[in-house]
Amino acid sequence: MNKILKFLGIGIISLGLVGCGKEEVLSDKKVSEDNKSNEEVTLELWSHYDGFQDAIKGFNEKYPKVKINVKVIPHDDYISEYKKGLTSDKGPDLLIIDSNDYGEFNTAKSLEDISKDEYGIKNYEENFDRELWNLGKSLDKKELLGIPFASAPMVTYYRADILEKYGFPSEPKALSEFMKKPDNWLKMARKLKKEGIYILQWIAESTKLYTANMPYYDENLVYQRNTKQFKEGIEIAQEVQKDKLFAYTDIWSDLGKKYLKEGKLAMLYLGSWGANEIQGLVPEQEGKWRATSLPFGRYGWNNSTIISMNSASENKDLAAKFIEYYAFEYVDTNAVSSVPGYMPLREKKESVKINNKFLGNQDEKGLYENLMNNTEEYPITPFDSKAFLLWDTALNKGLEEGLDAEKIIDKIKKEEEATFKEEKEIILESMKE
Repeated sequence: MNKILKFLGIGIISLGLVGCGKEEVLSDKKVSEDNKSNEEVTLELWSHYDGFQDAIKGFNEKYPKVKINVKVIPHDDYISEYKKGLTSDKGPDLLIIDSNDYGEFNTAKSLEDISKDEYGIKNYEENFDRELWNLGKSLDKKELLGIPFASAPMVTYYRADILEKYGFPSEPKALSEFMKKPDNWLKMARKLKKEGIYILQWIAESTKLYTANMPYYDENLVYQRNTKQFKEGIEIAQEVQKDKLFAYTDIWSDLGKKYLKEGKLAMLYLGSWGANEIQGLVPEQEGKWRATSLPFGRYGWNNSTIISMNSASENKDLAAKFIEYYAFEYVDTNAVSSVPGYMPLREKKESVKINNKFLGNQDEKGLYENLMNNTEEYPITPFDSKAFLLWDTALNKGLEEGLDAEKIIDKIKKEEEATFKEEKEIILESMKE
């Protein structure tokens, strides 16, 4: 589960930071002279999660003299620890970064440009998901600072038995088609609400769903959420507010967990890690849940996982070899909830069905791959996390005050401009260097 972490702010400039089985699919390249040495080389890999044992084992079959030392840092602390490491003599060679936090690093001079000819990594671009490849670039697109090797979509998880009981489509494809029309989704929310059942946790969640495919900023740091689509998303939230169609709680609170167990929450919109999360909370509901795409015909991106190299690494060639193996050759057969960025790996996995009993034996992996094939990732900037908090707060306040959509958008736009103007100018200026 991804948490929104603190925004780095202007301090990033002063630090010099301007910016998940194995399968062999590529022919081996010539092993470097360094690897032929009898000396063992150690690469330090820092991550905010564990589970690299199989990958390291596979890598060592090719490079037996390279030891990978993994340091796992708690998610709440990893951004600050990475920054310290990148500016110290005892930092990592390799880093695993959540895309939601990539804006803290993709203007970083401390990350290595791995598109350099000597690494050979840019040769894979042709067979890589285009939006994901671009996500790994620096904000100014001049350098490749990481490879987003896995990506995860937003998913609708729902109680098929409850929807069927009240006369709504319960099969994933039929429900997906039904929910494309906002009026159908609102009709379902209203009818279930009369029975004390909700398909929404919070009031502004409907706007987030309607705009799930929208970035916060473009590559020039121009704010994007002041469009007709955002206005329509606010208008849906106004209907939600008028009829109180939200539970006013979520599954991470005691009340939300109680609602979940009692069948009062019939629909949840989560990243593709959601099936495991729900199963952990209500294992007794096995077989009752299903998964499908988001309402309103949207395809939302939850996050990607990126591997980068420290520009101060003393073993860049071997660090690049690990990136090459991990991003383009290694297949984590346990990573059901994520989809490979490298298309040859994604295509090979499409024929493998993973039927989830909790989801009524639904082909979970196939669904996530289909969703990601229809989802476009977008650039992440240093302002995204804070901008989300800004518009989420302003949106909720505007809805509570009964403001119309245009006024809410105008207030958000003015507040965004006033809050980030100076910081934007600094970063844009640094990108010209």
